[in-house]
Amino acid sequence: MAGQASKVSGVVQIDGTPAQRTVRAYSYESVAQTVNGTEVTLSKSLGHATSDPTTGEYTIDLLDGYHQRIFVVAFDDYGADFKPDLAVTVGDRVHPTTPNGHVWECTGSGTLPSEEPEWIVDTETAQLYGTASMIARPFYRPMVHGPVAPEVTAGPGPAWTPANLFQNGEAGAWYDPSDLTTLFQDASGTIPVTADGDPVGLMKDKSGNGLDATQGTAANKPIYRTDGTLHWLDMTGGATMVIPGSSASMKYLHDGTGASLFGAYTFGLSGSDEGFYGIIGSNAGTTANKGFSLAFDNRSSTSSTDSIRYFAARSANNYYLDLKINDALPLLSPTVFSFRFDKGRSPDAIISTTAPAELEGNGTLEPWAGDATNNVELFAVGNGSGKARGKFFGIVVINRDTTADEISETNNYLSGKAGI
Repeated sequence: MAGQASKVSGVVQIDGTPAQRTVRAYSYESVAQTVNGTEVTLSKSLGHATSDPTTGEYTIDLLDGYHQRIFVVAFDDYGADFKPDLAVTVGDRVHPTTPNGHVWECTGSGTLPSEEPEWIVDTETAQLYGTASMIARPFYRPMVHGPVAPEVTAGPGPAWTPANLFQNGEAGAWYDPSDLTTLFQDASGTIPVTADGDPVGLMKDKSGNGLDATQGTAANKPIYRTDGTLHWLDMTGGATMVIPGSSASMKYLHDGTGASLFGAYTFGLSGSDEGFYGIIGSNAGTTANKGFSLAFDNRSSTSSTDSIRYFAARSANNYYLDLKINDALPLLSPTVFSFRFDKGRSPDAIISTTAPAELEGNGTLEPWAGDATNNVELFAVGNGSGKARGKFFGIVVINRDTTADEISETNNYLSGKAGI
């Protein structure tokens, strides 16, 4: 409701012990709303938060100052589907094909076996599955609290953030290095980032989808930097971060079903930098791999000058979209850009930046509907290739096209993060 703000707060506990869970708020009454372009009257998703792992406390700022009764639902982490030869890192969860009330959490990185194992329900001792050490954890079904009345305060509602894009549970991810509660020095998330110069081994996803980006190798970790006002990750040393399980969960970035990607970066270290610097990708920038890459391209060999380039491939030597716009991402200057892709509309793909340039175009679309060859990687084009150099201020990815208002709000939000 205009002119007011509202929130709901509480504590998540499991058997009397505080627990970290994704918590979502839904309207008790049915609400008229638009979902994927269709007018419906249903319970509405109003916001989400993650409860504190030590205290279990959470607060959800409700959409548009919603003031009527709500339900609050806490979700356990169900993990990824079991897949043959799946690479897992510490903290990743996998559930068996046949549910049995447990999930298995990785305690030692490795690769799962080529055939689904007999899962051992032992919550005290980790077992070896393939080359990965995994331990059984009870899976708790969603816990529901309510209906309850939210706390309503006078005055304007909360400022717009990318969380508004995910109000209906859309797939996607949001990474924001200005939020130190999402940054950790180690990939397992036990040592928080607290000061300028700290390495970053884990950057948590703020969308509520649990697609955290990790890096376990010290030499490949980005460095958190701040000047007291702005906050960014420094990619000078060739840093990358991988999103586990994203070769399947983020395939909408190459399968043509609809996606929007927004980012804020400063590229390069000097005015003469020449290279192919990854923003995000899964195909290593080559037709030898299935998937996509979005990169800053500044190579005379490809007639590319400060360009942003999207490239997607479905098989070896067979790509289905290659779009480039020159003079779009000037070296050493912070830039906000967006890429939107939807095979169901024309033009299929649109790249735009804060620079005075825009590219719209149709490729010969033969999208690859399967998984990417590699997991999606930040600051590279995939599989450690095309590592970026410069500053990262934030990125938002969502599994749908976005409206003109959403594009404007997201670009303004990221511009503020980059000091534009």
